[in-house]
Amino acid sequence: MKKILLSLFSFILFSFTLYSESQYFSNNDLNIHLSAKIENNNIHIYISIKNKKSESCYIPYDYLNFYCEVDNEQTMKNNWLVIKNNSNEEIPYFGIMSSPIIKWNLSDCYYLAKDQEYIISLYDIKTNYLLGSTKRISIKYSGPLGESNTVFLKIKK
Repeated sequence: MKKILLSLFSFILFSFTLYSESQYFSNNDLNIHLSAKIENNNIHIYISIKNKKSESCYIPYDYLNFYCEVDNEQTMKNNWLVIKNNSNEEIPYFGIMSSPIIKWNLSDCYYLAKDQEYIISLYDIKTNYLLGSTKRISIKYSGPLGESNTVFLKIKK
């Protein structure tokens, strides 16, 4: 009987250890930092995602990839940026709104070790946001991974 209980206890402990090492992320697990720059009249955004958990986590690729191909053209696949003009009005997004996968397999996820960083680069957001004649914008990531800091840019015309 002791052997059976000891075996059962060992199995449960082993199973818990496996589970805890392969957890999916939650919004509190990630530190999200946004930076942006204007280069050749194009606005480039960099989103740094850092795992601040005490253990590794898994993030679905669907949440890390901002772009998809539609009619042989690259386009953003969701409105995960909050961009406001100098009047503090949200700038309209035009692009597709895809539905992210709700249930993932580990093969559909990126492994992010403790303190590891993943950087998303977005190029020329003007292809998906109607900036118009605004001279100053604020940009913030607000998506399935959580929220970032807000960055302010002055646009030269």
